[in-house]
Amino acid sequence: MAYWQVESNTLTEDKLPQSAELRVVVANNSDRPAKNVLVVVSPLSPTAAIACSVNYEVLDGPKGSRLVTLERIPPKSIAEVHVSGDVKAYPERFSWMGGAKFRYCAKVEDVQTEFGPVRCDYPKCKDNTQRLPGDDGQSYL
Repeated sequence: MAYWQVESNTLTEDKLPQSAELRVVVANNSDRPAKNVLVVVSPLSPTAAIACSVNYEVLDGPKGSRLVTLERIPPKSIAEVHVSGDVKAYPERFSWMGGAKFRYCAKVEDVQTEFGPVRCDYPKCKDNTQRLPGDDGQSYL
């Protein structure tokens, strides 16, 4: 099993935040179904909408995170978790480098099964985020 994420957002014509979306794709390459896959995400706001391509359950987690449990991912298939919402301002994130740094969409905290963590497929991760003026996007949380 592996997962990757796609981050996106939209800005108004005045370059102000309008919406943010995170799509987490979990691929089950096994010959058996994956059951009760846990995807932990931290949305930008508590009113963010969460949807999934398979049956799922959402619970509140620590520090504003959301625990999304995917009931079953069929063999040789994928499941997608979508976290989206309208935003009026992106929260700033901590940076050792200084300057304006912003968090643009929900963040994946963890993906795991009952057998352990699911690896992130970094080459498939894409980032099509439009940066705000003054944000170089080089710092990390």
